[in-house]
Amino acid sequence: MKGIERFVKTAEESGTVDDLDILLRTQPLKKVAARVSTSGKHSKFGFVFEEAKDSVDNALNKLKEKGLQLSGLHCHLGSQIKNPETYVEAIRKMLSFAVEEIPNIKKLDIGGGFPARYHENVPEISTVGAKIEKEMKYWRKKLGDIELILEPGRFLTSMAGILVSKIVNVKHMYGRKILILNVSEDMVEVERHGKIATPSVITEKEELVETSIAGNLCHSNDWISREPQMLPDAESGDIIVFENLGAYQINHNIPYNLRPLPKILTMIDGKVIENNHPFTLITNFVFGKA
Repeated sequence: MKGIERFVKTAEESGTVDDLDILLRTQPLKKVAARVSTSGKHSKFGFVFEEAKDSVDNALNKLKEKGLQLSGLHCHLGSQIKNPETYVEAIRKMLSFAVEEIPNIKKLDIGGGFPARYHENVPEISTVGAKIEKEMKYWRKKLGDIELILEPGRFLTSMAGILVSKIVNVKHMYGRKILILNVSEDMVEVERHGKIATPSVITEKEELVETSIAGNLCHSNDWISREPQMLPDAESGDIIVFENLGAYQINHNIPYNLRPLPKILTMIDGKVIENNHPFTLITNFVFGKA
């Protein structure tokens, strides 16, 4: 609730109260089946619909005290949500509340990245869209023409990114083969963002062996794939490609452990363009080299 108070105070001091378009972030669901959940009892975000100091009711009353009108509700359920009914349930929860408390609601923002296809079965985007559209059609009859805002997230960019790496060392320890790459786990980030590291090994060998994959940093958690997978019997110098890394990757990639930053290549209309790494652009700007 302190956040609401600071928001109102800042708006009053800047003289922008009359121009505010306020959407209140909520937690409509206590549990979300998602690879990365940002709603529920383990989340720090938004306001809850149940009895609590930071409840939607209290936030709404605080805004009314200051003469501010709420124009909409927002939620972010998580990422890689594979069940479309999750969005339907969230819409139903928020707009049921709006019927009683915000009958003039103008906007509804449904956050939570639509699922990307990481070598697994996920619903087609048309299926997700049809479920959301059907639910919104019902509520628009009750509340008018609500503007729907969607946050597709990783669905838009995931398949656009590919990481090309090289094997720099091969080790045999504890009954398994370990490939050491010239990249590290923070360039793949499979666990934090709920991905599956499914590499393509470019090698002439066809025999499959149990293989783990590690990065080249000096810390014990630098594993890209700690659990062994059946992969071609690769050796130093072979190439390993990771697909579907267009989301949540470059932002984690920093010059850690004196590691040089990788080149970033963009293909546009069949032409390959080499881009400056975002971290380089930022540091050059900060230190006046741009």
